Amino acid sequence: MDKKINFLLMGQVHDREGRAIDVPKTPRGKYPFREEVLIKMRDVEGFVFNPHPGQATRSKNAIINEKYAQEINKSKIFFTCGSIYNYPVQKFFEAPACRTLMLAEPADDISELGFKDGHNFVSCNKDNFYEKAMYYLKNEEKRQEITDNGYTFIHQHHTNKERIKRLLQDIQQFIESKKNTT
Repeated sequence: MDKKINFLLMGQVHDREGRAIDVPKTPRGKYPFREEVLIKMRDVEGFVFNPHPGQATRSKNAIINEKYAQEINKSKIFFTCGSIYNYPVQKFFEAPACRTLMLAEPADDISELGFKDGHNFVSCNKDNFYEKAMYYLKNEEKRQEITDNGYTFIHQHHTNKERIKRLLQDIQQFIESKKNTT
């Protein structure tokens, strides 16, 4: 799709006062990186924030499923994080799969999953995401290179088909190892 959005943030976020911007019963501070992105970027030209659809997922206007993927695909740069629990949420796979540059506060185990800073995503934190976002917005060639690498990486290693293939290989290796020990 045409890259009409410079910067995209989607999902659950709270403001500095702890008021839920999207779903009221969510604990404050679950996504501190996203909070900082929203606070710093909300007035930046080309920034779009789409809150979590919450209970409105049946609405025709809800950004879910194909609309969700299309929204990500329309953006040049997508922000995400692993929450306070520090794990790779689904967005770590969705953004690159939609051919969008992912700027993310890295979660534990992300390198073990094959993510490489500056190669298939851009690692950042609350202190440097703004500068990195501006750099990659201006440097289209480098942004496109990392975006393409991320897209290829996800489609080669993290599709359902690839994960099933890996699971079957692991099961086969386990069976073979048990045969060799008896």
